[in-house]
Amino acid sequence: MRIASIGIPLLALAVVAPAAEARVTTPVRVSPSGTRVQDSAVGAGGNRTAVLMSTYTRSGGRRHYELYARVGTSRRLGALQRLARRRGGTPSVAVGADGTAVAAWVEDRTGPRVAVAPPGKAFGAPRQLNATTANLASPRPAIMLGGVAVTSLGRAVVTWSAGSSAEVATAASGRAFGPTRVLGTSGFSPPSVTVGLEASAVATWLDTPLEPAPGAAPADARLL
Repeated sequence: MRIASIGIPLLALAVVAPAAEARVTTPVRVSPSGTRVQDSAVGAGGNRTAVLMSTYTRSGGRRHYELYARVGTSRRLGALQRLARRRGGTPSVAVGADGTAVAAWVEDRTGPRVAVAPPGKAFGAPRQLNATTANLASPRPAIMLGGVAVTSLGRAVVTWSAGSSAEVATAASGRAFGPTRVLGTSGFSPPSVTVGLEASAVATWLDTPLEPAPGAAPADARLL
C-alpha cells in the first residue's frame, strides 16, 4: 500500500500558486512488509495524517488478520502500530482540526472498537464500544460501522448499526466515550456522520421504523 499527497502548496504559498498547478508527491510505502492489505482508510486535519490498514498473512494454510495504523504528517508518518489481531470490517479514521485522530473498526461479532491519538501522540489502547440490544431481533446481530467524525475541538463521534438499530457514541476531547445512544431504526445501512458548523457533528440514516406510527413523520437526521 502506498500514499501520496495531492494539493497546492499550503498557507501563504497558495496565494501565488493557482489551483491548476496542484501536484502529486512521490508515493511512499506505508504498509508493513510481508502482508496483504485488504482494506484501508485515511484521514487528515490539523497538519496530521492517519492511515489504517486491514491486513492479512498466510501461514499453515490459514489467514492471520491484523489492523495497523500510522499517524504523523503527510510528509512523514510515524511508526507502525498494531491495533488489532482479529478479522473485522472496513476500518474508518478521522482527524480533527486540533490534530486528534480517531480510528474505528468492527471485529467479528464483538461490536465497534475505537483508538484515539491525541494531538502530537500515537494511538492509545483500543476501547470497546457497547452496541445496545434495543430493537434487535437477534441476541448477536450483525454490526456494521457507519463512520467517524472529529470536530475542530477534538470531540469524537462514531456511528454504527447493530441489526436494525442505528447507534452512536461520542467523546469530548481527552475524555472516554460515553454510553451508546440509539438514533433510530434502519434495516438498510449504518448511519453516516460528518462534521457540522460550530464544532458540531451531524448523523444521518435511512429511517425505517419497525412499526411506524400512523401519520408520524420520521426523523432521519440529528445534530449531535
